[in-house]
Amino acid sequence: MLIALGHFTVAADLAADLLADLNAGRPAATAGGATFYHFAIDDADSAAILVSECWTDRASLDRHLQTPHMTAFLAKWAHRMTIDVLLHEASEGRRLGD
Repeated sequence: MLIALGHFTVAADLAADLLADLNAGRPAATAGGATFYHFAIDDADSAAILVSECWTDRASLDRHLQTPHMTAFLAKWAHRMTIDVLLHEASEGRRLGD
């Protein structure tokens, strides 16, 4: 399992548009191996978008990053945002409290 956690940061007036574009990718991501794929405005003042994704494996994430949706997304946003996301590998997951 691969977990991606962190933030995308943009100018405050672009945060809602970025969030909408990120959420538009959910159907393709979940069909392609994402078991959890969510984004939310974490800090409205700094326009930080919380990134929280869980992938079955690295290959699934790599395939997702090569899809037409993601290549178009990155062409539109890569030069307009700061990416601060770390990838964490986990061998198993447990429910909180187990």
